[in-house]
Amino acid sequence: MEDWKQNKQEHIRLSDKAADEYDKLYAASNFATGSYMDYELKIIDRAIELIDKHHRHIAYDLGCGTGRDSLYFNKHFTQVHGYDFSPEMIRVANRKKINKPAGNLHFILRDLEEDLLTDTQNATITFVNSGFGMGSFVEELSLLLREIRRILEPSGVFVISFYNRESLVVQLDSIEWTPSLAAKLDSATGYLKVNFKGEQFNIPVRAYTIKEVREMLGSYFDIVEISTFPTLSSLFPNSLFQSEKARQLCTFVDDELRLNDQIAGGPYIVAVCRKRGKLEADTETLGYLKIMEMLKNNRILPNIKEHAPVMSPDDVSRVLGVEKDELVKSILIKVSPIEKPDSPAKFPTKYYALALQSSRKMDFAKVAHILEVKREQIAVASATEVEELTGFTIGGIPPFGYPRHINVLFDEKIRQFEMVYCGTGKRTESLRISVQDLIKLATPLIADISKE
Repeated sequence: MEDWKQNKQEHIRLSDKAADEYDKLYAASNFATGSYMDYELKIIDRAIELIDKHHRHIAYDLGCGTGRDSLYFNKHFTQVHGYDFSPEMIRVANRKKINKPAGNLHFILRDLEEDLLTDTQNATITFVNSGFGMGSFVEELSLLLREIRRILEPSGVFVISFYNRESLVVQLDSIEWTPSLAAKLDSATGYLKVNFKGEQFNIPVRAYTIKEVREMLGSYFDIVEISTFPTLSSLFPNSLFQSEKARQLCTFVDDELRLNDQIAGGPYIVAVCRKRGKLEADTETLGYLKIMEMLKNNRILPNIKEHAPVMSPDDVSRVLGVEKDELVKSILIKVSPIEKPDSPAKFPTKYYALALQSSRKMDFAKVAHILEVKREQIAVASATEVEELTGFTIGGIPPFGYPRHINVLFDEKIRQFEMVYCGTGKRTESLRISVQDLIKLATPLIADISKE
């Protein structure tokens, strides 16, 4: 224990020294490390999508460093608290915060091994992130895991990463070149070797195997996913990645291998977990209330059909016992601008809501022609974007009730029906409504936007 505390001072010294250049230097100088840092943000996105938008209250970032992750996900939560043991890292994080829309974000200097989260009440935190190998920088991790389980709400989500003792780059430690990693686990000493501007730092870590991580976390949480990353990129020297094709190939292979337990070769192990238990039933969302208000204001008596929760048109067709031709599905798309290198102007992404029969598909080429954009500019919005922009949840998106900056397009074939079913904003209800009333409510542009 005393040796661990003493050696940890080396980690604090490195953190304080590297703070000002940490984000830029680590990502830019070492391709595999930069690739992992990008991967970690993708994992955070996946984890946050597990949390109902209306329960995204308080989030913690343990081992927040310069606040890179905290500043990335703070927009999803009411409050975010980032903790780190390096005074300089916290200083840089606060400096970065000033220039960001992050008034809900608070950075706190704290060594979590010395001072746990005892000032946090039980079951009050929605999301906990602990990235960039943080799980390996705690000597008695079971104490921290118990604390995280205590503070998480039922069904709260927890992301944590570790150094992988059985990674390929560790097993092949006799390779004659320096891998493109900012930090590499030394199998002989058990230390994490970090070279920063020519100075060597030996950082104490507890590296794990993927089996050990699964067993350890499984005793506290429900495990959603465990992955290792980046398997192939971590084996090559940085000079290889001057080639764009090499970068693309290695990233593709790393993505393909990330969930392969038999290989489990990436230097980092990343786990997404949930606390056991369920949240109380949601109250009606703001999006749903807006739909009900619009029906009332237009003196349309809502003909609501209640049913089991649905996620797809097939589910709706089954629970209502109607043909998919009679169902109107709604899709939110985004149109990204084409940036001009010689123009300093920044153009915003535009969003459109499309409504068509559930038996038909959106025709990207037709939509691009109508919007006078290129096909490659159009993409379907993510579930998070749908919820944040509209207040509606996937499985219950209606074809009306959008913010005024979102234009609505109806497929012309909808007009062949007198009555249709559509979403209400809830996954447990569908609205039977006349097409005439639907057009009145949505004020859409009507065009040919679908195909068989």
